[in-house]
Amino acid sequence: MKLLRSELVAGFSDKLFEIPVSSLNLKGLEFRKEIIMCRLSSESIPKGFTLKGSLAFSFLKSCDRCLEKFEDVHNPAFKLWLTSNMDLIKDENIDVIPFPNTMSDIDLKNVFHDFIFLEDPLKYLCSNDCKGLCHHCGLNLNNNSCNCVTISTDTPFDMLENMVR
Repeated sequence: MKLLRSELVAGFSDKLFEIPVSSLNLKGLEFRKEIIMCRLSSESIPKGFTLKGSLAFSFLKSCDRCLEKFEDVHNPAFKLWLTSNMDLIKDENIDVIPFPNTMSDIDLKNVFHDFIFLEDPLKYLCSNDCKGLCHHCGLNLNNNSCNCVTISTDTPFDMLENMVR
């Protein structure tokens, strides 16, 4: 997504952008829609601009406990500084982006790419109280309860439990 310097100088508030998922090289992620919505505001500051906004998108995931497909909705907010002041730019500060006065536009595609990947969780759960599948019959315990008898099995940790008592 490219922004022109002239747009930034003029400033804008709550401008809505549609970003095609295919333009961001987001391999390995499945989205509900092929468009990511971006709401963005721009303001001029000395030696640069501030950008405030949010992204709106939904992943399609399979729950790690019950294996059901679900929609994982995200609306991350962000604030960026575009600046020609190279003293503010450090490797560990992702929020400050170099924007020298010689550049007529800036592409935020890589920044949004990173924001979206940071929203991808390590564990996918359809809900925090997902009961998962029965270990014996494989029934989804969120929808029904099964009649399986819990079988007590010895584990290598049983010996440690006896030591605690």
